[in-house]
Amino acid sequence: MKYQIKNWQQYQHYKNRRPPWVKLHRDILDDMSFAALDMSSRGLLMQLWILASEKDGTVDCDTAKLAFRLRANDFSIKPLIEQGFLIPMHAHASSLLAGAVPEERRGEVETEGEVETEKKREEKKVPSTVQRFEAQFSAGTNEILALWEDCCKEAKPQKTFMRDGKTIQGAEKLAEQLANGVQPEQIQQAMQNLLADDEAREMYSLDGLANNLSTWIDKLPEAQKAQKRRQSNRWTFIGVCSSCGKSKSATRPAGGSVSEFNDRCECGKYVTLRKVG
Repeated sequence: MKYQIKNWQQYQHYKNRRPPWVKLHRDILDDMSFAALDMSSRGLLMQLWILASEKDGTVDCDTAKLAFRLRANDFSIKPLIEQGFLIPMHAHASSLLAGAVPEERRGEVETEGEVETEKKREEKKVPSTVQRFEAQFSAGTNEILALWEDCCKEAKPQKTFMRDGKTIQGAEKLAEQLANGVQPEQIQQAMQNLLADDEAREMYSLDGLANNLSTWIDKLPEAQKAQKRRQSNRWTFIGVCSSCGKSKSATRPAGGSVSEFNDRCECGKYVTLRKVG
């Protein structure tokens, strides 16, 4: 005689027959009917679940066939029938027919179920840290991120632009400072100064720059500092050619008593250049 496994469609729904495994739900431990079974009947039930997976939740309990499949003779399905785990097929024939899905539509129904399950999973997904920050973006934040990305690309060597949590936090802080009166040019200058510093470029994120904005606005990288020092240690001389009327300038190391000197103009004539300041 054939039996239907209790709640098979609810708990053991498969796309293909003869699956490599069957589900064992944790809530079976709280099932009073399952608790009423002795240990041998519980083991038998689980083996019948495996057999039922071959035929959409039904199992042929013919004694000889079952003994062969289970490789055992000393067993009884009576406790499983009494506790409702095995339901005679004729008892639910009408309900099974009413709820049956035609063979040709099974794949379609399973596909729809898979799509719905996937949608539910998508709905339950917890947004990442970056997504939560992006949901709060202001126009100023987006402008700061775009500016930082441009500065990273223009830096030599380039810095990899990363849209991570620290970058977004820094953009939010800089957007607040922008709203409080800091000029966009100052923020851009601070970004360029940081990226021009070899050590700082690797150590600091945009969040680090935002926390020390005033320092980086005024701070010049070492190369620019050296250039400024060199410029401050030189004198500038200018003059006008009396022949062609063009202006000419030159610099010389500071020091000494020289206040003017002659230099050749493009036209070939000499021009007297006098020290400025």
